[in-house]
Amino acid sequence: TLAPGETQSFDASACMPSGWSGSAWVRSSQPLAVAVDHVGNDVLMTYSGVASELNYVWNGEPLYTAGSAVAYGPLVYSEYQGWDTAVVVQNLSRVTAAKVKVYFLDRSGAVIVTLVDWVCPGGAQTFFLPVLANLPGNWVGSVRVESQDWFAAGGPSVSAPNVAAVAQLI
Repeated sequence: TLAPGETQSFDASACMPSGWSGSAWVRSSQPLAVAVDHVGNDVLMTYSGVASELNYVWNGEPLYTAGSAVAYGPLVYSEYQGWDTAVVVQNLSRVTAAKVKVYFLDRSGAVIVTLVDWVCPGGAQTFFLPVLANLPGNWVGSVRVESQDWFAAGGPSVSAPNVAAVAQLI
């Protein structure tokens, strides 16, 4: 229980195995501000949490929808002067898988490499730039993440769920 204005810290490493990497959901009966500190031997990063969809009716439009079908990273490095970068994409839907397409763009905005992958409901997918075969070494550019509409054979079309993304530059 938190009082208005109170701060509480939670150390995820206390309950997760060493080397764990993943996403987390925080649920509350009232609005919260959430910040995550990622601390390691060569890392010190802070992220702010993204609010989830607020939908009190089972068949209507949500009162609030977080995230977007598109996320941008204006400046990312791959192996440039020792940098390593990972793009982490979280599916903000708790019920629908997200088909995401990640575009890696050069300095002029031209597409260099694209990747398509699935992100399970409420889950996250990490795209490590150093292991992308078609991305040149010492590459500097930008990234665009798009959640896409999809369908299964014989099934209805599924609208693209919203996503949130973060670029980890180490």
